[in-house]
Amino acid sequence: MEALYHPDSIFGDEETWYDAPVGLPAQHAQEYFDALEEQDVLGDLSENRYVHNPRTNHYPKLPTATLQNKITKFITAHHLTNDDAEYVQLSRVSNKLVDLQEDHEDEMRVQDRKINSLVEELSAVRTTRYEIENIYSGSDCKRKRDLIVAKATPCFRSKARLEEQYLGAVSVLAEQVQQIKGRVRSARDARRAQERWRPVLEQVRNIVEQNARLEGGVADLRAEVGRLRAHLRAHRNAVILERRRRDAAFHASQTYLARLNEGRDRERDLEVEVNQQARIMQQQANWIHELEARGMRNEVFDRQNGSWKMARATRKRRFNEDREEEEIKEERGVKRERLY
Repeated sequence: MEALYHPDSIFGDEETWYDAPVGLPAQHAQEYFDALEEQDVLGDLSENRYVHNPRTNHYPKLPTATLQNKITKFITAHHLTNDDAEYVQLSRVSNKLVDLQEDHEDEMRVQDRKINSLVEELSAVRTTRYEIENIYSGSDCKRKRDLIVAKATPCFRSKARLEEQYLGAVSVLAEQVQQIKGRVRSARDARRAQERWRPVLEQVRNIVEQNARLEGGVADLRAEVGRLRAHLRAHRNAVILERRRRDAAFHASQTYLARLNEGRDRERDLEVEVNQQARIMQQQANWIHELEARGMRNEVFDRQNGSWKMARATRKRRFNEDREEEEIKEERGVKRERLY
């Protein structure tokens, strides 16, 4: 004889996995329920923080994608070409980011498959059939549960370790990107400084060549040099301020885009809800029109048969009319017989 364990047929206890086996002594019942009182030992499987899952519409913000976007914007902003060494280095870093993301997703999916197989195994234990002569004890079921938990714990630890390694690799690549950016900015600043100082150097050279003839203008030239240096300092401070404003505007635009996306999602959800309500109202209107049309024909809806039929009063009235017509015909026939 076989029977399924069911958690609702013994003592109304909805937190146990199985019913107590038939014939289990009363002194062992408490041990049985204590061993099986926690049925969700693995818990809910949360989504991976850095892996997309289209089936559940889970699209987290990936650090690798964010860093790749920054690389692309930097290349575009500084007009780097294929011949530039910094462009080649940034391209290599971008390729490493792609490989890192793919490897991380593959390794996380391997751990997810292991955990899913353990969940299926746990589900099989919960629905295990038993025979009266071969009953699992509470300790047997607890050992099975503990064995599955022991197998799943390393998987969760491996996932945490993989995420730490992933973030560490992204941090290393981000540091490399920052170093490359610093070299590009340094070279750009050096070129700009050289271009700004070239007129000054030419002017100083001319002053040196004309020193013998222009001793009286040395003071004026020194004053001019001082004004140029002050202008350069002011210009440098203005550049620093403009960069700060640009960064603030960039962060503000990111925040606005995030709010805009949230608004679009809410608008989409509201549109779906409105369409559902419109369909329901249209169905109700169609049903009302059909009721009115059937009511004009004195028909009612039979809920038992799911069909329309003539109202009882209408049937009775038509029956009486048919009966009166038959009686009139009979009377006319009797009158004809009397006449003939």
